[in-house]
Amino acid sequence: MWKAAIIWICLAGTAFAGPWPRGKGNHFISASLAYDIGGSGVSPSYYHEMGLSPRTTLILEYSKAFSGGDRVIARLSRSFELDRLNLLVGLTAGAGHVSGDAAGVLGLSAGRDITLLGMSGWASGAVIAEATKAEIVGKGELTLGINARNGAKYYAQVSGTTYLNPAPTISIVRPLWWSPPITYTITRYPPEVRLGLNAAIPIAKKTWLDVGLSRGVQEGGSTRIKLGLWRQF
Repeated sequence: MWKAAIIWICLAGTAFAGPWPRGKGNHFISASLAYDIGGSGVSPSYYHEMGLSPRTTLILEYSKAFSGGDRVIARLSRSFELDRLNLLVGLTAGAGHVSGDAAGVLGLSAGRDITLLGMSGWASGAVIAEATKAEIVGKGELTLGINARNGAKYYAQVSGTTYLNPAPTISIVRPLWWSPPITYTITRYPPEVRLGLNAAIPIAKKTWLDVGLSRGVQEGGSTRIKLGLWRQF
């Protein structure tokens, strides 16, 4: 199952490697720009998989954190087959810096090959937690994709990000002798959930142009346009 998936399954530019190993000596690189319309503007990202063994992959990534700062992470991913379930499972762990603070990362992913519309494809899901001294951020993603006969890859994603320990912002109104009692206003960081449609179009040997459009489904969610390159070698 997973040998075929090594060639086709590329979830670069996201938070996740997925359960598919890259394979010893193989590399996969993605660089992209995402433009958040009416939101945070342009955000760059870089993602690099390096196969250390048939089942172990080193992942280096740079992106913007949920809080808006820089996110630089190095992690290892290890894949395991569950033959009875026709499922591949991946465990990942690593460390780095998020918004200037040291961070630890731990995640779990699962996926399988599928046939959809007469074409080979994949279905996968992943969850990951990033912890710093100040906060813990949880991320989740579901992906459904197909490999077109012309070499293009089309995939839809549902992704979410939230603070697992939301730190409240407290404002205090200090009363004077004629004022009402102290008022506390506690603001929680809302989770972000996005729906996305993407296409990776071959433009050269082992090279794809990755384009995508996503929309935040929560109140006030922004529209995001993605443009990137994938390279496999």
